[in-house]
Amino acid sequence: LYQDMQVLAQIGVALTEHLKPTVLNNKIYKQLSKLFKMDLFSILILDQEVPRYTLFDYKGDIVKERKELIRNTEYLAEYCTKERIDISVSNGDFEAYHIKEIGEAEELQLQSVLFTPLIINDKAIGAVGIGSYKVNIFNSNDLNSLRVIASYLAITIQNTTLYHQAEYLGMHDSLTGLLNRGALLMQGEILFKKNHKQHKSTVVMMLDTDYFKQVNDRYGHQLGDEVLKKIGEILKKVVRKQDYVGRYGGEEFLVILDDLSEKEVVKVCQRIKKALSESCFETKKDTKIKVTVSGGFYICNEYTLNFSDAIQFADHALYRAKLLGRNRMISYCLGENES
Repeated sequence: LYQDMQVLAQIGVALTEHLKPTVLNNKIYKQLSKLFKMDLFSILILDQEVPRYTLFDYKGDIVKERKELIRNTEYLAEYCTKERIDISVSNGDFEAYHIKEIGEAEELQLQSVLFTPLIINDKAIGAVGIGSYKVNIFNSNDLNSLRVIASYLAITIQNTTLYHQAEYLGMHDSLTGLLNRGALLMQGEILFKKNHKQHKSTVVMMLDTDYFKQVNDRYGHQLGDEVLKKIGEILKKVVRKQDYVGRYGGEEFLVILDDLSEKEVVKVCQRIKKALSESCFETKKDTKIKVTVSGGFYICNEYTLNFSDAIQFADHALYRAKLLGRNRMISYCLGENES
């Protein structure tokens, strides 16, 4: 019992010190093998109500080919999670769980299993289980040990969730869901340095919502928020996955495009203007208003030494777009030409 407790403590430390509960490294799996005479180990985690199931064999490798075994053990894990009960079978009789026989097509049929739910804040968010191809392998001590491991896994999952929530909040704007200024500048700097070494272009585009103060003053901050969120949605739709979009501050947005030519940037500008022109905003007086943006962009080249310079150049172009009457996008390099 003392040795088992030591092993459980070591497993607990190993599980809770990293943030990937579905990844069992060899060290952890060896410790589990000391506790249980198991042929299989499985983890089910509900990720936003979508189940993620992983089945490991006696070596600690993920089982991928044995579809029947995966399907039935996953069913048991889901049953355990849904009913929030322990499952214990010692003689291959799974009829109580609405499975007549597990592994009909398997050379070795599963005989003994234990499953216990993962509980966080009184909610079942998954299950952990062990299995053997032999009868009467597991006992009550094994179930108690499995419950302890389940509690460690639950702590790990909760820590992972809190970590990712904090990470997300630290990098994203709370209103639009876009990257915030700090995260945007960090990602832009990384992309700029990478592209500069590879002699590729990085495009910096500054956008400002036209007459935004008047929208807030006349129609209220709630409509102003809706305008900013809609602009954010449009910007996310017109760029690619490798590009970055963020709220630079107030009603300003910063877009960083990876390796585009001038003609391609102009097309992006046109898509932004077109999408905005097709968008209307309902006011409290049941009238509809349209909103435009002014923008400036700069295409970095081999002579651009600093990312901060690129932002400054794009900002200069934005300022010129406003002077020329707003609702237009100006290239820093092209001067008078607009998109």
